Amino acid sequence: MGKLAASLFGNSVALGIDSETAVNASLKLVDHGHVTVAKGVVKASAIAEAPIDGTAFADAETSATFSGADIVLITTKEKSGGEDGNAYDISVLKFKAIDFEYWNGETIVIQVDKSLKHEHLHRDIDGNVATVDWDARALAENTFVGVDAFALAVEDQLSISTVLISAAIG
Repeated sequence: MGKLAASLFGNSVALGIDSETAVNASLKLVDHGHVTVAKGVVKASAIAEAPIDGTAFADAETSATFSGADIVLITTKEKSGGEDGNAYDISVLKFKAIDFEYWNGETIVIQVDKSLKHEHLHRDIDGNVATVDWDARALAENTFVGVDAFALAVEDQLSISTVLISAAIG
């Protein structure tokens, strides 16, 4: 069986007098004998309120990379908007990657991009907040899991949240 590796990334930035960013990520790799499966989800969100006579900025992004997978299914959902000096952005990525022991063909990737319909970030925020949350697991022999996380909030200016999870089974 080949080696399966996956990385999951989420980043959100909000610039404004009041701002909030959050990144929540989960990655799990499991060796089932003849099949190794990786599953993951990452959600990044950003919301900002502009100062009087100013502008607000919000950006959220998610991505995933794979190595050694035979089949990869990826779904991404995004939504952004703003009104009355406010801005928001949401990005969600879910995936499943499968490595079969006896597969010798090309990697098949199926990707679906959608718009979030019911998700809306419009709430009264007070201050600047940045949060990160993650769960990472690799269940097998010869595994690696690494997490880099960063959260920064600067009063009356910005919020930034970032998570990068990498995991591999060899």
